[in-house]
Amino acid sequence: MSELIDRQQALKDARSWVGMNWYEQHLMRNVVEWLDEFPSPWVPVEKECPKEEGSYIVTIQCEHVDGWDDYVTGFADWSEYGWDIICFYPGQIKVVAWMEFPSPYKGEKNDNI
Repeated sequence: MSELIDRQQALKDARSWVGMNWYEQHLMRNVVEWLDEFPSPWVPVEKECPKEEGSYIVTIQCEHVDGWDDYVTGFADWSEYGWDIICFYPGQIKVVAWMEFPSPYKGEKNDNI
C-alpha cells in the first residue's frame, strides 16, 4: 500500500543522492540519521486502532473514480463502532493512520498580563 506514512520509502528516497554535491550529500546524510532516531507518531490502522474512545488526528485516503488517490490530514472520532469522519468529499474515503493529539502549548508564565 503506497501511503504518506511510509517512512522507510521516504528514507530510501532521501538516500538517492544523484545530482547532489558533496555538501548536500553531507547534509542529507545528517537528516537521514536524525530521522532514523525518531519513531513515526503515525499508527497504521492495519496494525491497530485506538484503545480509548476520543478524537484523533488522522490521515484519510480519498479514492477517486478515475483511479488516483489523495491523502489528507484531518481529525476523526473513534468509538466502539469505528471511525466517525465528517467529510463532504464525494468519493470513497477511509482512515489509513492515526495519532494522538499533542499536549496543548502552555508557554511561559507571564505575571504581567
